Amino acid sequence: MSDSHCPADTVADGLFLHTDEASTRQYRHALESVAEVVTDSTRASDTVYSGADPAAVRASFDEVDCLPLEGSGLDEALETVRETVLSDAVRMSHPWYLAHLNCAPMVPAVAADTLVSTLNQSHAAWDLGPSVDVLEEAFVAEFADLLGLPDSAAGVFTSGGTQANFTALLLARGWYADEYLDTDVQTDGLPAEASAFRLLRSEIGHPTADEAAAKMGLGESATVTVPVDEAHRMDAAALAETVERLVAEGQRPFAVTATAGTTDYGSIDPLAEIADVADEYDLWFHVDAAYGGALAVSDRHREKLAGIERADSVAVDFHKFLFQPASCGIFLLREEDNYRYLGHEAAYLNPGRDSVPHRTEKSVQWTRRADVLKPFVTFQTVGREGMAALVDAVIELANRVDDLVAEDPAFDLISASEISTTVFRYCPQETPETVSHGVWADEINDAIRDAALADGRTLLARTQADGRTYLKFTLLNPCTSLDDVAAVLDLIREFGREIESDLSAGDIR
Repeated sequence: MSDSHCPADTVADGLFLHTDEASTRQYRHALESVAEVVTDSTRASDTVYSGADPAAVRASFDEVDCLPLEGSGLDEALETVRETVLSDAVRMSHPWYLAHLNCAPMVPAVAADTLVSTLNQSHAAWDLGPSVDVLEEAFVAEFADLLGLPDSAAGVFTSGGTQANFTALLLARGWYADEYLDTDVQTDGLPAEASAFRLLRSEIGHPTADEAAAKMGLGESATVTVPVDEAHRMDAAALAETVERLVAEGQRPFAVTATAGTTDYGSIDPLAEIADVADEYDLWFHVDAAYGGALAVSDRHREKLAGIERADSVAVDFHKFLFQPASCGIFLLREEDNYRYLGHEAAYLNPGRDSVPHRTEKSVQWTRRADVLKPFVTFQTVGREGMAALVDAVIELANRVDDLVAEDPAFDLISASEISTTVFRYCPQETPETVSHGVWADEINDAIRDAALADGRTLLARTQADGRTYLKFTLLNPCTSLDDVAAVLDLIREFGREIESDLSAGDIR
């Protein structure tokens, strides 16, 4: 048996997990120290954010040497983190955090994230993480089945929707070039006809489709947007008309991305109707369900995803509405064979002569963390019924928040969410004769969001609809109550009236 001590010099003492008692003791101490710093910081403040502006945050690092010549030990390092990073961190778990699609992470998932880092397994090759490879394969199969995809489906965990959407459209491009132009893009590059390639998304679909088009050498202009209806959902009839027009113009539409849970409204495109159009025109049908894919765990809300089972590919982010720490997403492919448009063989890593599976041929990312452990541990802890209860509770809260906003004359509700997003704005009490009501309201609502950021008790998101500025609640925390949201609305009303007064007095403009 080998020497139980690390062969490096004394600098390595306590820095690596090994089999000896001293090493394991240091590991426990490190985890306990991190837990203490985090919990102390959490208890020390009851606000979502410190309110510090960018200059102040930068100033807190002025005296910090990120690459010191000599180290000061873990305890001192964590104290520096406490005084800098944690003091100005946004507290996603605070019930008054209502801004973006960043969830409050569940404790079992946080614990599993530590496990992921400690094991340091990778999906690049079988001998870098055999057990997590098998776990990922099993988890993917069960989740694909939950969405109604066939047994031929396969997939991998991703860093999130951006990577998953890019992978989907990359495969779609390879499929189309092979199917219609007898071209192997991966080997031979883009054919001359590629200048006519077009992919479609709704006008409020995520711009990662545009980004993917640019990365694939097609250019953002290859993305064509489709109008949405009054519920902020892609108009399937307009999609068919757009495809007809593109074909008549000599363009080559090859893929359509539908959205199950838009970022701004939480709206879900009519997936079954879009699938019909995709079938009629032989388009690759991708569903960006980064947000709304969580509904698959809920018996009460799964029907909102009807049609997703017909998708050629699907993206779901577990770090949005399934309460996992980032990053943790999944990409699902209807037909595993279509991964042939992505894979690459390396003699040192995944040679074709190997008798064991590898994952590099299923991902644009070679070194991948075993993020599957996070949702695996979470679902093992609470079960699918427990997870569904949390999702259902948040959606029920969002419905009640919609009613609360709609009934308050101080606010204008633009639409009710299909998931857990409420878009609204503060209504000014008066509008100066010299300023249009819309411009006046825009200025005030912009200022409300900035005031909330500087105040720190809550964080709000903002967006635009028809050129007007709106505020947005993104509810992703089962611990947020209706009373919490009501208190935030009171705060917004207070900010609004103060800002109106200051603007009217000419103090801000």
